[in-house]
Amino acid sequence: MELEELERKAGQLKDIGYSALKKGAYADAEKSFTQAIAIYAELDDSEKHESLLQAVSKIQFITGKMDEALKTQTELLSIYERSCNDISQARALNNIGLLNVRRKRCPDAMDSFRKACDLFQDANDKLGIAEQWTNIGSVYRDTECYQDAFDSYLKVLPLYYEIGKPEKTGDQLTNIAYIHFMKGDLQEALKWYRDALPLYDQSGNQEKAESTKKNILNVEAELEGGSAPRNSIGREP
Repeated sequence: MELEELERKAGQLKDIGYSALKKGAYADAEKSFTQAIAIYAELDDSEKHESLLQAVSKIQFITGKMDEALKTQTELLSIYERSCNDISQARALNNIGLLNVRRKRCPDAMDSFRKACDLFQDANDKLGIAEQWTNIGSVYRDTECYQDAFDSYLKVLPLYYEIGKPEKTGDQLTNIAYIHFMKGDLQEALKWYRDALPLYDQSGNQEKAESTKKNILNVEAELEGGSAPRNSIGREP
């Protein structure tokens, strides 16, 4: 098949895939994208190849095929390593880390997040650095290493303030509040939740603002002698 014909075929498959994706026909979309990927690889069209691999990975994630999504992201990471694209490598490592969190592979997730953080650090990408330390903190939190989680969240607060991300800043304050609550430091938990509330208001995220108000009421109730169930107290990813 001539190059022009291959390009036309790949384009058709890509269009069919996106049409299926819009309809929620994930299996059909993945099948068409996979066929198009093989052609773009043959054509050495790295941009379209990588774009469709990302699309396939998202479909695999949505449909719960975490092992396959991990394999796809690992393939992307290899491509980015060969092209020495540090930021794309860092993003792929971030995705691999998030997938390993879902797969309950916390040590593997932590390793990916730390490698991604180093790459973002080399590129002086402050948002990327902050997001990786947030991820690291959340792995520590979910494995009940509360002091390490606290230190990680505290580390990123100045970065989120500096780059002007009120919602992200509020998320860190909420996570710190949650850790204090789990450790029984109710007054500290209340303080951090109260500090988070105006940041959610500022960002316009009313859902998180309302959730924080409920957290404040639950902690206040417990301070007054009530008992707030552990699963009633909020945290952020």
